[in-house]
Order: sequence, then structure tokens, then C-alpha cells
Amino acid sequence: MVATHVTDAFLTGGWKQNEVWYQINILFGFVAPAFALLSGVTLGITLARHAHDAGGRVRVPRATWQRLVVVLLLGYWLQVPVLSIRQLIYNQRPFELARMFDANILQIIALVSMGLAGLVILFRSVPAARLAALLLGIAFAAATPYVWHGSFQASLPLPVRLYLSPTPPATFGLFPAACYLFFGFAASGVIARAGTDRRLQWTLVAAGLMLVVLCPLVTPLLESFPPNNNFWAPSIQYVFFRTGGVFLLVGAMFAAARYLPQHRTWLEWAGSRSLAIYVLHLMVVYGSPMTMGMRWWFNAILNGALGPWLVGLFIAAMLAACTVAIRFWDRLRTDRPALALWGKRLWWAAFWGIFLLNP
Repeated sequence: MVATHVTDAFLTGGWKQNEVWYQINILFGFVAPAFALLSGVTLGITLARHAHDAGGRVRVPRATWQRLVVVLLLGYWLQVPVLSIRQLIYNQRPFELARMFDANILQIIALVSMGLAGLVILFRSVPAARLAALLLGIAFAAATPYVWHGSFQASLPLPVRLYLSPTPPATFGLFPAACYLFFGFAASGVIARAGTDRRLQWTLVAAGLMLVVLCPLVTPLLESFPPNNNFWAPSIQYVFFRTGGVFLLVGAMFAAARYLPQHRTWLEWAGSRSLAIYVLHLMVVYGSPMTMGMRWWFNAILNGALGPWLVGLFIAAMLAACTVAIRFWDRLRTDRPALALWGKRLWWAAFWGIFLLNP
């Protein structure tokens, strides 16, 4: 995730015109599907655990709803285009409104997760909700190429339009991003057991490898069935190709875990702090309502100006900076909770004060 964004921002265009780059870019394309699919997995595991703790009764904890609302609002906050509500209301610019109401991966994760939690409540059963999620994932995947080639989005209100738009203009639309959440939720029971079951680990590897290999081979057979004849459009086989890649990675990581130290590793820690790393590195690289991203420092001197070795150093430095910042914040919340609380209040008070009062 960090490598993808740092490379996008800083790698010079001359290095993006060769076969090596095309292969790397295909790997980068698995980042958002992995983020979404694993979010669906963790949601499924969380809701199943709470159903078990409740003695078989199905409930969605209030804390889960609150966290999903926070994720949704963070997604919109990162896209606030100008630090003045007056400018947004009285001096509307189309490109700023498009940025404000863009659909990003945090919003997709939050909204689809709310829908999945609703399925659990509706069916009063996590297994039944998993089956429904699988069917919805297949339906969304099948509909994706037709949604991408449709023209109905132009008639929709802007706050809704980009959720149903292709990429671009949307950063991540519901089609196909929602598919990965559905598939992750549907597979959450299997993936939870795969952590300790070697047979399931290799089953995930085999299933993922099969999808990665076979899905591109299907496309030539669909030449007479547009828009499914364009693999990268995306097509239904493209969605399963990305899903298979994530399953392959998850199974391989589980299989490799037994060779790693038993204590908590940095990678596990980073996984548990994925939301914080995501938001923090976006604020540093691309910017936010309260920060100017490094991409635009010194009249954008770094924008698309670095070779691969310097980009690699930037990736390592970004990971190190995020690690230090988040560990410092965790320590502050533990040792000085009152100070951490006031620091958080000050940050949001500063944002709202400037946003509401700035002319």
C-alpha cells in the first residue's frame, strides 16, 4: 500500500514505460483488493466471535458500528478540497466537488461493512450472512463490466454518482471494490481456521493460484460477449483474478508463519495498525485538509522526479516514520491518556475552527 502510493507520487515517468514497470504495476493492483478483502475477513471473524460470546445470539456491537462510521467520515475528511466551508458552499468549483464526493476505499469498506452487518442482523446467523455475501459478490462481479460501460451515472446526484462510476473518474467504486469485501466476509470462517490448519493453508494457495492462472485464459473465449471480452475493463474474470491473488498471498503467509518467530512481529503489528498507517501515509504523501503532501513541497519539485532507488528509500523511510509516529501515539495513550485525549481534541478543534471560520 505504501509502496504503491509512494511510487505513484514520486517515480519519474520515464521508469513507467517498460515491461518491468508493467509487471510491478500488476502487483500494485492487488493492494486495494487485499485491503478490502481482508477487511471483510476481519469483520466476519469479529461478528462470529461476538455471536459466540453472546451464547449463539447474533448481535453487532455498538463499537463496531461506531468504528465503521469513523472510517466513513475519515474517508470523506481526507478528500476535503479546501479548508473553508464557505468556499465549498458559495464558490463551488466542479473539480473540488468531484474530489469532495469521490469514492475511496475507506468509504467503500465502511458502507459495505455496514451492509454486511445488516445481513447478519437480517438472517440472525453469521453462516447464512456469509452465504448471502458470497452470492452478492458473484452478482456484483458479474454486473461490474456492465456498470462500467453504462451511462446512467451522469444522471445521478454527485454524492452518489462516483460510487457507481468506473475508475477513473472514481478512485474506487462499489463495482468491483465491494466484491472483495463480500468474498472476504464469505471466506472469513475458512481463513480463520487456516491459521492453524496446514491443509486449509495449502488449499487457499492452490485455489488462489488456480484463479490467477485460469482467469486470464478465459477472456479469449468471451470475445463474442462484450464487455466481458476486455479483461482489464474490469471483467468478472478480472475480479476473480484479483481475489485469487489475495487468497494465494494469505495462504502463503499462513504457511510461512510457522518459520517465523513466535513473538509478535512487526508485520503483525502493522496489520493491526493498517488503518492508522493508511491515513497517516496518505496525509504525508498526498496531503489532507490539514497538511500539504510531500508530493507538492517546494513547488512540487519531488512530484514524479525520483528514480527507483530513491523511491525505494522513500518507501522505507515512510514505513519507519509511520511506525515511530504510531508507536509514540500508542505509548502516549497508555502512559499519558489525558494528554493524548487533549491532543486529539486540539487537532479536531483546530480543523473545525479553521474549516467553519475561514472565509
